[in-house]
Amino acid sequence: MKHLTAILIVLIVTSLPTFGEQGTYYGRTDISCTGGATGHVYTEKVNGQWWLCDPEGYAYFMEGVYYVTGNSWTDELGSDWETRATAKYGAQKWPAQLLRLEAWGFNALGPGTYNGVLPMNQSVTKLPFVNGDGYVNPSINCVLSGTYNIKNIYKGIDTGVFGNQYSASFADVFDPAFTTCSNALFTYSAETSGQILYGIKDSPYLIGFMSEDTDFINGFGAGPDFPNDPPEKYGNHLGFMALVASPTQTDNPYNGNYADTEFYTKSELADFLETKYGTISALNAAWGSSYTTFGSDGGWGTGDGLLDENGTGSHLGTENLWMTQEDIDAECAADLDDFLYKIAYQYLSVTKASYNSAVPNKLFFGPTNIGGAGWRAPGRCPILEAAGDVLDVVNIGTDLSTEQLAWIEACTGDVPIAIWTGSAAQADSGRYRYTETSIWGNPPPTWSVETQEARGALHLADITKLVAWHQAVGFLLWQFLDNSGEQTDWGLVSLVDNAYDGVESVTGSVSCSSPLGAYTCGGEEYNWGDFISYVQEANAKWLTRGSTTPQGKARGKGKFRGKVKLQ
Repeated sequence: MKHLTAILIVLIVTSLPTFGEQGTYYGRTDISCTGGATGHVYTEKVNGQWWLCDPEGYAYFMEGVYYVTGNSWTDELGSDWETRATAKYGAQKWPAQLLRLEAWGFNALGPGTYNGVLPMNQSVTKLPFVNGDGYVNPSINCVLSGTYNIKNIYKGIDTGVFGNQYSASFADVFDPAFTTCSNALFTYSAETSGQILYGIKDSPYLIGFMSEDTDFINGFGAGPDFPNDPPEKYGNHLGFMALVASPTQTDNPYNGNYADTEFYTKSELADFLETKYGTISALNAAWGSSYTTFGSDGGWGTGDGLLDENGTGSHLGTENLWMTQEDIDAECAADLDDFLYKIAYQYLSVTKASYNSAVPNKLFFGPTNIGGAGWRAPGRCPILEAAGDVLDVVNIGTDLSTEQLAWIEACTGDVPIAIWTGSAAQADSGRYRYTETSIWGNPPPTWSVETQEARGALHLADITKLVAWHQAVGFLLWQFLDNSGEQTDWGLVSLVDNAYDGVESVTGSVSCSSPLGAYTCGGEEYNWGDFISYVQEANAKWLTRGSTTPQGKARGKGKFRGKVKLQ
């Protein structure tokens, strides 16, 4: 009997999951979510920390990369990444990239990724993913649509007061046709062969979906509450813009004249203020304004009604689309913040409902980054508040300082959050010809540093803080390859197809060990430094999250869980 007890004890002990061991979908098998296995990713707070829960019910921390895709731009050396990678790997070009990423500790693919590497389309290694190769873009596409013809808030701004804003876009989300358009776009994408959601919506590897790129929905960028990096990259205040925009628009520059000329967002603002104040005199007393009616009295820009406001009211300050100046009336600013929440809530709730109808049981992230890419600052508090109320995961920009994280939680509430992250070392990369100031202005951003090692140290410090933050459920790194459009060293890999690891990224020809065998690497103009080792160390941090076990270094210790072993 004693021997049997001993055997049972051994069996029980050896069946326990190894600390940090990862399951089929890269979740940690030593931390289970109470929701259990559902077949799809969901969110849950476990022991005081938010997690993504993988389809097997294990806690998962997303560590992904945007735009795992090729580049056919002919560079200064007379060739391009596609040509070089094809010559190097042949038919194994994309399997090699997937296994590279896995060796570096990444466990997810981000938006803009080539469809051929998604789990449904290959069997080398199956990384969970967000989006695939594109977005539905409801705010942009509903403005461009000839069928729904939604108005653009920027088209209604007085150019004589604020200059030409026509290149920017944000849809008139209170127009009932916006809901119809959003529903149609998501349904079409999910049910039509060849569209982005059609091929991915049923995959258990689909983490969730980002509706559109924040870069192209102007108004969800970084707010003025923290210094931007580089400075003053604020997004316009959409509540203020609703107040100063024309109450009607007659023509869409893309699709001709509007049959319905009402700009519904401004009408909604007028109704919101009338409901709050009851009388125009009460509004005037609060704002220090002199409107005669909540409607129009003489015409936009010349009349005395609220709907006639074009930005010249003395209580509004001057040229204040950012709404950062101190001369705006405090009560007016507070009311426009409240209305900004309503705008954000309307946009996010409409698009989420459209997505949930077309794609049940998958997470909705909304736009890619509330705060804008690169500025290391979050969006405005009313937008974050709406995002916290609506979205399954709120994706933001932040420098991860204690001050920003406390402020973000105060705005969003205690909800799961992921971040956009990126950095560059122009002088120590294949993009060395393009200086920080020529791209970003002067002063350049602090995240553009001198060496790949400094870049790695910044990234490691950021991810260490992120993993320790109880709201964090992951990050997406911008991006796989150096960016030829922006001529910026955003990449893990140079356009010569060398990892920035100080081994491959050198002059001359060197023998390198890659996931599928031995190849020839090198061929850079100069010897570039080591970013990848820091990335590997950062990516290992989450494997001890929620534990008192000391976190050891993981540089140079890539592990393959795929079908092909590292040679």
